Amino acid sequence: MMIKKSIKNHQLPLHLEYLFKEAGKKIFKIEHLHGIIEQHKFRITNPLSGKSMLIIGSNMYPDLSCAASIFTKHKWLTYKILKKANILTPRTRLFKNPENAVYIWKKRFHEKGIVMKPENGGLGEKVFTGIKNIEDVKKYAKMILKNYKNGIIQRHKKGKDLRIQAIGGQYFAACRRLPAHVYGNGKNSIKELILEKNKEKAKLHTKNQIIVDAETKKLLRKKNYTLNSIPHEGEKVRLKKASNIGLGGEPVDVTDILHSSFRTLIPTISELFSVKTFAIDCIVKDLRAPFNKENASIIEINAPCMWALNHFARGQKRNAALAILDSFFEQESFDASSKKYLI
Repeated sequence: MMIKKSIKNHQLPLHLEYLFKEAGKKIFKIEHLHGIIEQHKFRITNPLSGKSMLIIGSNMYPDLSCAASIFTKHKWLTYKILKKANILTPRTRLFKNPENAVYIWKKRFHEKGIVMKPENGGLGEKVFTGIKNIEDVKKYAKMILKNYKNGIIQRHKKGKDLRIQAIGGQYFAACRRLPAHVYGNGKNSIKELILEKNKEKAKLHTKNQIIVDAETKKLLRKKNYTLNSIPHEGEKVRLKKASNIGLGGEPVDVTDILHSSFRTLIPTISELFSVKTFAIDCIVKDLRAPFNKENASIIEINAPCMWALNHFARGQKRNAALAILDSFFEQESFDASSKKYLI
């Protein structure tokens, strides 16, 4: 494995750490290519076949076109594509200013629970739920538009947060994502429990530490808790609203229990967005029940996506990095369901 000394592993995204580790085991050549625009530009080459995989920025798999990346990054475009294809997805509307957000809320959503978030955001940043009045709509619209050009209002769906991972156009894994939390033991404070949990996370190099912020403190205040409070043994204390891994959320592998009908989404989504490696984010009531109007809804399509969570999921861990390499370098024989990807 050959990487320029100026690029240290701890400076790389977690995806690349895993990808380079697996490429090194295969004795592949890894080169850092200097580019003006790209933050990360690498080439992985199989010395036997001469075939190379180019990695630019956050595109950590080779089949992702610029068009597919743009379509899935922009949630309004994603919604329109899914809606046109009659794929179950919550009602979504685009807003460009606070007044526009209020108008949309009054006309379309005032009797329903909603989620407000950036139109092209990620990692759970500026995602707001529990919105009940005009004042909240105005406030959160201003917060979103401070850093983003547009925002969206989306009907809130209740259920489990599910991420389905496709690699090479095949069903690879599924994880239920839980918001950051700790369990009380009747002895330690919430602050101490967070520190202990972050130590456990650090051992896995997950880079999804639980950061105490204003949202965390607000959730604690609702329970009349502070960071110094000592929760009862076995009591679950929620620390974030969103379940994103980037906010300290925890993935739980549900690959083998998820109803088989969810797998049929992959070829449809793959064709719609012209991409083979991607993630589908859903809200699901019952993981063992079919994908239908009563049970599930697609919230987002992600390409590029955070596939590294499968490496440290609770339960069965799965080697997504190896699968991505195989799907590119051994395309004809690639089988995403192979036991070789179990960790």
